[in-house]
Amino acid sequence: MSALRGLAARYERCFPEALRLPMRTVGREAEYPIVTPLGHAGNVQAVMARLRDDSRVKASQVVMENELIASITTESSVHYTIEVGTGTVEVISGPFMDLESLREVHEDSVELLVDAAKEEGLCVLGCGIQPLTRPSAALMTPRERYNRLMELLPGWAWFSATASDQVHVDITREEFPLITSVCNAATPALVALCGNSGVHSGLVADTCCTREAATHQVMGHRHGMPEAPVSSVDEWMEQIATLDFLMRKDHPKDTNPRVAYLNDDVSLGLAPFSDHLGASSSASQGQVTGSRDEQDWEDFLFHEHYVYHSARPRSKQATVELRPCCQQPWADHMVVAALSLGLVQSGPRLLPFLVPSYEAGASGAWHGALAGRWAHLQGLHHRAVTTGLEDDEVAELCKGILTACAQALEERGLGEEAFLEPLFQRVEERENPAQQLQRAMRDVGMKGVVDLTEIRP
Repeated sequence: MSALRGLAARYERCFPEALRLPMRTVGREAEYPIVTPLGHAGNVQAVMARLRDDSRVKASQVVMENELIASITTESSVHYTIEVGTGTVEVISGPFMDLESLREVHEDSVELLVDAAKEEGLCVLGCGIQPLTRPSAALMTPRERYNRLMELLPGWAWFSATASDQVHVDITREEFPLITSVCNAATPALVALCGNSGVHSGLVADTCCTREAATHQVMGHRHGMPEAPVSSVDEWMEQIATLDFLMRKDHPKDTNPRVAYLNDDVSLGLAPFSDHLGASSSASQGQVTGSRDEQDWEDFLFHEHYVYHSARPRSKQATVELRPCCQQPWADHMVVAALSLGLVQSGPRLLPFLVPSYEAGASGAWHGALAGRWAHLQGLHHRAVTTGLEDDEVAELCKGILTACAQALEERGLGEEAFLEPLFQRVEERENPAQQLQRAMRDVGMKGVVDLTEIRP
């Protein structure tokens, strides 16, 4: 078995043959910009210190990185963590078997975050990017791996300002290829419905989802929709392995990764991960096979951590992570979790909306149908990033996908489809949060943007 196929087989085994619990579970990694009342990026470390010292938070673990408070874990297993940007906090909650439980825990956690920010004279925003402070190295949390990425990927500083709402939904081994592919194919709808980064650097942007536009320019096919759908885990592994291997750890707990030059030769430059496997295999003839396999595995996990496709499988959690949505206005903060769960729960029922000519047929027909439609969907993605819900075809795609998701959630019997109502309203009005925020910026300026996005539980 080739090294790459061996990695694919091991990755596939991380996913269970059947769902682990009676209901499909959902977890959330929600990032929030912290700003001053005038809109400048705030001091997150001061907010983290307030959280640590607040008896209501019930911190069970505080992790330090040098002098930084890196994360706070509560007794209820909620995590507050610092992000790439020094003005962003992430709140991690779940997994839960139902959206209502997720809502309750997340709202309690964010209320404590808002209180901590207020004590520092700061605001927590429900939007997808710092509205005033420009992305820069100065806004970036001081970590060696971020410095490496700045060297390798000019423009990576954009990540210092962005704030997304990432959702994990558990999947089975058999579901892996289809769910990953259809959720990536649905990226245009996710972005059109949930784009909320249309104001940044104190200006109205020329896109509704600057997060997607800017980071795709930096990352290329490492970000957003991948080059193609995949029909198997082997095919997914090959797709990921064609991307350049950026950094390597000398051991799993290494916090100072080095640039992964081929054969550690600077003159050879970066190379696809698959080339490193071949080079590693030839250079370690006398190495014990088990230790070489383990190093390949650790290298791959670190490699794919920096592949930011819209829907990416996660071996540690046995989930698919949906990444393209901006943080949302607080009144509608559950829409991303509901939409993500609905997409995964719908699975193959999304295909007729993604590929209008699709008719269920022989096993595997879905892959060919998606592959033939992929370039068109990538075009819709670009239109969604740029104009949100203004485009007729994008809006029609959103309506169909929302219908499928609502039906899938209704079948769970928990009333979770109600969380999708704000999205149906957005399609009806042909306006997403970014379009609303751009109008506020034109009419009222930055004060209007902060007022509109500030979270007031």
